[in-house]
Amino acid sequence: NLGQGSMEGDAAVYMPQEKVMFLGDLYDNSLISRRPINDLSAWLKILAQVDTMDVLSYVPGEGPPGDKDDFEDFRQFLEWIQGTLDPSSMLDTLPPPGRVARRAVAQ
Repeated sequence: NLGQGSMEGDAAVYMPQEKVMFLGDLYDNSLISRRPINDLSAWLKILAQVDTMDVLSYVPGEGPPGDKDDFEDFRQFLEWIQGTLDPSSMLDTLPPPGRVARRAVAQ
């Protein structure tokens, strides 16, 4: 068990001789996950730990297995989501208040 990432009770199986990692819900290859995210920071820490292991093939819970490049693409995608969802990173990109927002404040 690498810890709780995408879901409570996430588990992975590493086969070092075959250099295969079964990641279940921790990894989606060619799919955009529709699962709820419990703790994105913890999930990324787990993926960073997996990234240090000697793995050639990453097997997701759904979709086809992936190689190191596929795994890295997925990890970077989650990092992008984390940066996009971080409220402090969105302050500069928020649109100016519109009529609806001004009306709500005036009431």
